[in-house]
Amino acid sequence: MAASPEPSAAARRVCVIGLDGTPASLLRRLIAAGELPALASLAAEGVGEAVAPLPPVSSVSWASATTGRSPGAHGVFGFVERQRDSYDLTFTNSTSIRVPTAWELAGRAGLRSLVVNIPGTYPARQIDGVIVTGFVSPTLERAVHPPRVLPELQALDYAVDVDLGLGHRDLGAFVDELFRAHAVRRRAFRLLLEQEEWQLAYLAFTGTDRLHHFLWAQMEDGEEPWASHFSRYYREVDAGVAEMVELLPPETEIVLLSDHGFCRLDQEIYLNRLLERDGWLTLGGAGDRLAELDAARTRAFALDPSRLYVNVAGREPQGSVPADDLDRVTEELRRWAEEQPWVERAVSREEAFSGPESGHGPDLVLITKRGFDPKGSLRSTGTEGKGALTGMHTYDDAFVVHAGRRPSAEAVPVEAVAATALSLLGVPAEQLDAAPLSPLSPRI
Repeated sequence: MAASPEPSAAARRVCVIGLDGTPASLLRRLIAAGELPALASLAAEGVGEAVAPLPPVSSVSWASATTGRSPGAHGVFGFVERQRDSYDLTFTNSTSIRVPTAWELAGRAGLRSLVVNIPGTYPARQIDGVIVTGFVSPTLERAVHPPRVLPELQALDYAVDVDLGLGHRDLGAFVDELFRAHAVRRRAFRLLLEQEEWQLAYLAFTGTDRLHHFLWAQMEDGEEPWASHFSRYYREVDAGVAEMVELLPPETEIVLLSDHGFCRLDQEIYLNRLLERDGWLTLGGAGDRLAELDAARTRAFALDPSRLYVNVAGREPQGSVPADDLDRVTEELRRWAEEQPWVERAVSREEAFSGPESGHGPDLVLITKRGFDPKGSLRSTGTEGKGALTGMHTYDDAFVVHAGRRPSAEAVPVEAVAATALSLLGVPAEQLDAAPLSPLSPRI
């Protein structure tokens, strides 16, 4: 539970700035190399370690960083979920989050918020303030509230995300689009910071995640021109942060974070094909859609990212495993998973999640060895492969910075960011799953 400061100690404004997927290790290295002067100034007291909830994907982690709650409470376990009455898949979105966000709690306390480009917030919900949602947002029209902001963004040619398909077809064109989208994002941040009244801001640069997915290995290998593009993009992000900070009123508390870490991707693992190969999953139809699984002959299936579900009766629409057999079959599935050479550990639902939504979570989440990225996709007929992506998420090596304050010596959960923002604003918040960043002492 987050403690609130005395009213006289409450901050006038709190600005949370996200760099999606930026590892603490990378941030420290670029700061040490003199590449990021603005971020270096904000992190003068050190870059703290943060850990993402499992599974380490933006929709899950940002839901935690914006609510202060773990997945077992907020109810988001991935970008996609099976529908409750079938094996068809559907995207999670803002309506999937079962607990109030920090800006909703701030609104109840009479405070206004500015929320821009936070993943998982589409469709835009009415808040006290302005919200422009982040990926995945199919239309800009439903990504903005209030509607008066939409024409201003359209005039900027604002896009919520870049075309990821372009990264698979033409890497040079994709990189050009990344820089264009970043420039427009900066203009949108400036516009909204200058014209809107707010006490709480959540603003995120998400191009870093896209950059890492397509250029991580090239950066590590020094492969040109991509390694230089990688460095130049981070310099542009730093310039964007500097511009934002210049626009903030004096005494604004600034908190920065990444929602997960990143590492090199060497091999994609297609979990459902492995389950099919080893007799856990039987597919019908063309064999390329989970919705067409043969439920009576399926004991387990997988969803992105790294999630394993037992096809248990009473929870799944056509469960084949009796409910009283769930523990035994889950343990058998865990042993099967941990026999795979790329698996470091299979984490049970009870270990990974707690809260009222835990029952909707996966039975197991796989933590893999570096470089192995498990997918639920059935597009490939093989059990492994390698596409255009060269970087993958990690649950560790995320970062957190509370400007002007020393970071904790221990890694903190990303839930601590929401707890910190609410505490600084003096907003009551019950039953959060993390304490505010420590110490919340006077600035150094």
